[in-house]
Amino acid sequence: MYVAVPISIGDQVLGAIRVSYSTDQVDAKVRRYLLVLLGAGLVTLLLAAALGVLLARWVTRPIAKLRDAANQLGDGDLSARADLDRGPPEIKDLAAAFNATAVRLEELVTAQEQFVADASHQLRTPLTALRLRLEMVELDPDDANHGDIEGARNEVQRMSRLVDGLLALARAERTQGARPGRLELDEALQERAAAWQPLATERNISIVANGGGLKGRCTSDMLSQVLDNLIANALEVAPADSVLTLQATTEDSSSGSIIAVHVIDQGPGLSDEQRERAFDRFWRATNERGELGGTGLGLAIVQKLVESEGGRAELRAAEGGGLDAVLLLGN
Repeated sequence: MYVAVPISIGDQVLGAIRVSYSTDQVDAKVRRYLLVLLGAGLVTLLLAAALGVLLARWVTRPIAKLRDAANQLGDGDLSARADLDRGPPEIKDLAAAFNATAVRLEELVTAQEQFVADASHQLRTPLTALRLRLEMVELDPDDANHGDIEGARNEVQRMSRLVDGLLALARAERTQGARPGRLELDEALQERAAAWQPLATERNISIVANGGGLKGRCTSDMLSQVLDNLIANALEVAPADSVLTLQATTEDSSSGSIIAVHVIDQGPGLSDEQRERAFDRFWRATNERGELGGTGLGLAIVQKLVESEGGRAELRAAEGGGLDAVLLLGN
């Protein structure tokens, strides 16, 4: 590379001055800068590739674990759960939804297994008693024992109640419908009181109902079935000349004011320990079987039905003696 400048006097050019500079140093610097840029680009590419691999593994590893958990669940391992501590928020949300589904599935399968176990256990007794009574009748066909026939009929009725109760409990356990609307409790309580009053009159028991003008968040079918169970239990233990009370009140809770439906009898009541166990399947305070039930499933059905609509059931000691069965309806 060079620069030339002419030397002149007036219009006469005497010569020129030329300054030359070698480009080797410039070329060397250019090559050095190119190598630096290429090196920096290569390092950046390697770092980007490494970060991409790490990011891909961070995303795909929890998906792989979720796939493994789904395979385990499909193979029958109901305890399989996805990891909620790894991965992006979207994968964590997906894992949480999977775990919730797995928990619900485990509850349903467990309930089904319990239903089968309870049914096989509880139906064995009346079937055995029925078989023995029919064998007694078969041994004496000419002079059939009317007591054995009546006993066989009672065992059939008891078995029918057991089957109906078990099926109702199974339906209640898998029922999880939409949030119910608000129901006029005055009309619902008056209707159930009128339906049971003829039977109560035969036992010299009065039924009074007062909904207090309140509305509860429940369906009419659920409330009717639950009240029928509770009223039947109350009539079994209520003494003659007593009053069975159906009423709705408000109560304070951590979530605000809630509606409570009470079925209050004046019977012997239950101890604290008995009230805690009363919602267990097939539990009875005594071994006596009443005319209106006696299978030990009524309160278990009540609890499941009320829970299916966002509420819960409780047993409390009534003032002055007796039992206060309370339905706390959802807000």
